[in-house]
Amino acid sequence: MKKMVLVAMIALSSLFAADFEWAKSYENAKQIAAKENKLVFVMFSQETCRMCNYMKEKVFEDEDLANFIALHFVPVDIDINKEKIPEGFRVMGTPTFYIVKPDGEHVGRAIIGGAKAKPFMHRLESYLKR
Repeated sequence: MKKMVLVAMIALSSLFAADFEWAKSYENAKQIAAKENKLVFVMFSQETCRMCNYMKEKVFEDEDLANFIALHFVPVDIDINKEKIPEGFRVMGTPTFYIVKPDGEHVGRAIIGGAKAKPFMHRLESYLKR
């Protein structure tokens, strides 16, 4: 019963996801980023990760952050329990975020863990200057 309630809560939370659209896959995100001259914002997550859900349900709902991500990045969420981690990524825990060029080259270091919207946006801004 607990598991069914948890699954229902997760399903409902996805209805209120961020104002930006997540790409269908990492490869799809790279293709879109190349066409739109953007970077790829990769989030490695898992359903049972509280901080992942906090980021999706609260932080990415911040209008300024959501607009910033939509303007500069093509976001993709990769559930480490359901999808293979693409080659070249190292995920020690979730959430882990990478900023990647359309050709797959990593920009800077991974961001590990969550944050509130404003500090997270400032962290993402630093990747645009590289």
